[in-house]
Amino acid sequence: MSVIIRCFAALLLWSLAASFPPTAVAGEEPTNPYGTVRVSRISLIEGEVLLQRGDDEEWVAASVNMPLRPHDKLWATDDARAEVQFDDGTVVRLAENTNLDLLSLEPDWTHFQLTLGVASFAAQAPFRTGARRPFLEVDTPQAAAQVTRLTAFRVDVAEDGSTVMTVRNGEVELIRDEEPIVIAADQRVAIEGGDAPDYLLEAAAEPDDWDRWNKDRDAQQARAENHEHLPSDTEMGVTDLNTYGNWNQIQPYGWVWIPPVSVGWAPYHNGRWVWVEPWGWTWVSYEPWGWLPYHYGRWVVVGTVGWIWVPRTVPWIWTPGCVRFYYGPTWVGWVPLGPGEVYHHHPHGSVHPDTNLINHHVPGAMTVMSRHRFVTGLPEEEGFVPPKDPIRAGRVAVGPPPVVPTRASLQPVPEKAVPADRLPPTTIHRPVVYNRPPSAPPPLFEQRVKEIHAVITQGRPPVEAPSFPEKGPRGAEQGRDTGEKIRKDIIVREFAKPSQPSIVPKQTPHLPDKHAEPSRELKPRQPSPPKSVKLPKRPSEPSAPPTSAGRPQQARPLYQVPPQSRIQPPVVSPR
Repeated sequence: MSVIIRCFAALLLWSLAASFPPTAVAGEEPTNPYGTVRVSRISLIEGEVLLQRGDDEEWVAASVNMPLRPHDKLWATDDARAEVQFDDGTVVRLAENTNLDLLSLEPDWTHFQLTLGVASFAAQAPFRTGARRPFLEVDTPQAAAQVTRLTAFRVDVAEDGSTVMTVRNGEVELIRDEEPIVIAADQRVAIEGGDAPDYLLEAAAEPDDWDRWNKDRDAQQARAENHEHLPSDTEMGVTDLNTYGNWNQIQPYGWVWIPPVSVGWAPYHNGRWVWVEPWGWTWVSYEPWGWLPYHYGRWVVVGTVGWIWVPRTVPWIWTPGCVRFYYGPTWVGWVPLGPGEVYHHHPHGSVHPDTNLINHHVPGAMTVMSRHRFVTGLPEEEGFVPPKDPIRAGRVAVGPPPVVPTRASLQPVPEKAVPADRLPPTTIHRPVVYNRPPSAPPPLFEQRVKEIHAVITQGRPPVEAPSFPEKGPRGAEQGRDTGEKIRKDIIVREFAKPSQPSIVPKQTPHLPDKHAEPSRELKPRQPSPPKSVKLPKRPSEPSAPPTSAGRPQQARPLYQVPPQSRIQPPVVSPR
């Protein structure tokens, strides 16, 4: 009887261990060296969306699952839409002809700039306590808005800079020199004017096609939101797994995810390695579900099922790509790590990695390409012959491969050229009002390439994790002795003292009476969109003036009123 009891107890302990993620794995790095670095990604692209990285000046084609870093910019072209997800649950969606600049991404603080177009924000408070303090700011040409609680709001910026902020749920605080204006649920503020803007607080307009598309997208994600098999604090990519693949229970791994793929598929094939600091070489998957399975967990092949993703056999830590690299003088290769196998964030001289990996001998698991293709993302060079046995022929890398990037390594989709007439207008570079100073922009890649070369060849991590010192009061930073300051191509201006009091509605519950004169009564009418200024027709001769990148900037109609939906949601069927 005692033997039966001991066997039952052992079986119970084994089942419990398989149901929960382990706290550590033998040989795993004890801490995440980039634990303070926040993560965001482009989670949806419809149409053509462009990206200008903070460490580069060129506009390139964006890709789904591309991580965004501070001072990265997005531009949604004609008939395009984009969605960006953040690790605290915040979601931002861009309509066509809209730009978004991610000014800061720090612990408990996210900072945006919007100078043209329409964007909807679903802000999730990162605080686990009841503290009410600002955690998100949106800067526009007319006003800066801050959020202190869970809030869904929309920002419209017309060509002439006039701005409308509409709150659907929660509240937004419009920062100004006088007492802030609080925009409550189902209200909006229309802002017009220059240094002495007029504010009109009124009832929110009825939802238009853009609002309805956002509502449908929210409902779609809510139906697919299921943390049953993932850590409860996972925010990005959860709905992708429940939308595209299937969960199943397979021993000894417990609950695993099965991707919707065809025969011959293998992980880490459909995408490319992009140089993203501070991590270095980072995998960007072109598959719509390719976020969580490539940055967490492990992969393994099981019987007739094929490849499965196992989320709970290693610590739940974001990584640039869960693979083991091999390399030679002219080539680079990688193989997906299996359950329990160790990932190293950066080189360690004293570490001797296990080369007998689970997926070494799985057909198609190893990917090998020339260094030229790895760095540039362009088609393979003629005459390149991969080694027959990369594991024996090459060297194993502890962490990322010692391959020095080039400027082409910054592009997620390098083979896709951007026509000049798709570039954003110079309007997006106009001044904005801000409350909290944005973070300092990173140095350009061309200024850092020599330093990157030095640290890679010496076997050190590419970049140290950033530190975030406490912010001082507005205007206290060094060198701020004028009303404007240029940060790269961003011009920000301090609040200008108006020559006359701002116009606000009379007897508004969010505005004290002392700020209600002179007043303007709310008229019983439908709220009107912000005024607009049409751009001139596209000239045929001569060509438009060049942009800062040296390419011609074509004039075209931009946002004038809330855009109408012309794009049907994509229908995705499993392969």
